[in-house]
Amino acid sequence: MDGYQRPLKSAGGIRRDGIGHDLGQANAFVGLGYVYQEQSKYTQATDSYTRAQEIYARIGDDMCQASVLRSLGDVYQGQSRYTEAAESYTRAQEIYARSGNEDGQASVLDALGSVYGVQSKYTQAEEPLNRAQEIFARIGDSKKQVRVLHSLGDIHRLQSKYTEAEASYTRAKEISNRINDDEAHATTLVGLAQVYFEQSKYTQAKELYTQAQGIYARIGNEVGQADALHGLGEVYRLEQNKNTQAKESYNRALEIYARIGDDLGQANTLYGLGEVYQDQSKYILAKKSYTRAQEIYARMGDDMGQANTLHRLGNLYQEQAEHAEAEKSYTRAQQIYARSGDEDSQARVLNALGDVYREKFKYTQAEESLNRAQEIFARIGDDKDQATALNGLGDVYGEQSKYNEAEASYTRAKEISTRIDDDGAQTRAFNGLGDVYRVQSKYTEAEASYTRAKEISTRIDDDGAQARALNGLGDVYRLQSKYTEAEAPYTRASEISARIDDEESQANTLNSLGDVYRLQSKYNEAERLYARAKEISNLVGDGRVRARALNGLGDVYRLQSKYTEAERSYTRAKKISTPIGDKEGQARALNGLGDVYRLQSKFTEAEQSYARAKEVYSRIGHDEGRANPLRPVSRHWIRSYDADEADEAPRELLDKREDEGSPADVPQDDDSSWVSTEESIRSNTPSANLSQ
Repeated sequence: MDGYQRPLKSAGGIRRDGIGHDLGQANAFVGLGYVYQEQSKYTQATDSYTRAQEIYARIGDDMCQASVLRSLGDVYQGQSRYTEAAESYTRAQEIYARSGNEDGQASVLDALGSVYGVQSKYTQAEEPLNRAQEIFARIGDSKKQVRVLHSLGDIHRLQSKYTEAEASYTRAKEISNRINDDEAHATTLVGLAQVYFEQSKYTQAKELYTQAQGIYARIGNEVGQADALHGLGEVYRLEQNKNTQAKESYNRALEIYARIGDDLGQANTLYGLGEVYQDQSKYILAKKSYTRAQEIYARMGDDMGQANTLHRLGNLYQEQAEHAEAEKSYTRAQQIYARSGDEDSQARVLNALGDVYREKFKYTQAEESLNRAQEIFARIGDDKDQATALNGLGDVYGEQSKYNEAEASYTRAKEISTRIDDDGAQTRAFNGLGDVYRVQSKYTEAEASYTRAKEISTRIDDDGAQARALNGLGDVYRLQSKYTEAEAPYTRASEISARIDDEESQANTLNSLGDVYRLQSKYNEAERLYARAKEISNLVGDGRVRARALNGLGDVYRLQSKYTEAERSYTRAKKISTPIGDKEGQARALNGLGDVYRLQSKFTEAEQSYARAKEVYSRIGHDEGRANPLRPVSRHWIRSYDADEADEAPRELLDKREDEGSPADVPQDDDSSWVSTEESIRSNTPSANLSQ
């Protein structure tokens, strides 16, 4: 409903008096052109119309020449040859104006506005549309005036000029009421509904869509009825997630579109159904709907519909951690957007591709995609999405330990988001800066950044970002051995994660809190928290977090000389972490086993465990780009790896031990196997929306 309909094809104005062979020949060419145009045989239609207008120009028949130029413009527009269409319409308009044919002039101005509109040249579209509606008003053609006012409403709405859009649609509604044009009245109701919908005024939008649907049903306009039902589906989907009503409306619309053979309507509705299913995490049904929509768009040659659906499919695959499939969908969408010149959509999908490459540790490609995205956003003046891309770049640089670049990206994102009052992006930037400062032991700066992120996220009720900031604060305090201060933010972060059902983050936070209690020799509390973290991670299938909990339990048991229980926990941690490529968890378990064996004078077994631990730590330290302390481990980022992918799994840089040196080199009887895993604690780092 956001697009523009191509002006009706007409051979009106062509003289049929048959005077002279030239005129008769030109009229015949016009007839042929019209026939070819109706069959979408655009090449033949163009040739016929062009030969006709040449004859009319030669014999000085201005009205017929203008009329055929109008038809040529329609043919060019039907082929998306917008430059030629605009030229033809402009020439026709000049002839009509010179001849004093105001109706013809206004009709061509209307068509010219349509050409600019479909190219998103909204400012250029306004001028001819305004002139057209003024002329129609002056000559008393109310029906055409209503049509142009509706087009003006579309132009204003697509620029988010909602006050102007509402005024245009309202005038159109008033005129259509006065002339008893039910169809035009229903159409303006749909336009007004879209204005309210885009401002999240769902109650008003729902009321208007319902009124329009009733009118269309009464007058037997099935296309209009289906369009209104589609609009209702969109409202229900976003209004308090009324997915049942949304599916009902979409399915009723789909049934009508299928019955009348409206492929575009079917594709748009299948797209909407895909969104509903995706919102409900019904991924199989969502994929089926999107795929059917994409196939229809492709068959119709609707590049933008196809690209938008591929973009959504990419998002769907990304949500399920199917990164290879996501990359394929995003890449195809990006190619179409680039070819069609839609820079905004191209940049959005490049941003999404950056996230995919980051997930696959293809950091060079991630940097390239995100840099291209932020450059496009900067050029077209999209500050909000530029900040999102810069935050993504900060993540990529941080994961490669490029802290200067990460800090610069987060800082730019913070400055932009602050200027435009985008609290969400601002919070993400402050959390990112907190991470960068923390891993460089700049604890004062880190604490200030996390505190600011916590304040903003609390104010805007962004629970995920708030939990991440609280986790960061806990890390900062723990790394400075301020264990009492660390308890409160960790506890609060755990409570928030539990409330929002972010079980991965909750389990990670419980592990961190267990670390804090263990370091204070509060072994009962630590054991309880590690056990709970193990239980949650087992339920959600998160091997990395479960191995961390088992390692924590092993530490607690070992420190209490419960060597049998400690050996069992470390062994289970090693078995879990090894096949999923969790080198840190594996090395920590091997170190713990070495301690357990050493403390029982099982020196052969201890030597073997320490040697293996040292080997794994060596691999971590030399695996460039993988041993990084900024790698997020949260609901959106945790992945499981097959055994043959283990070498490609992330390696997280081990912190300097908080309580003593490396056990592989300095055996001791105290907490010698514990290595800080604070860098594996991450909360949600959200990626860009589409979609939008």
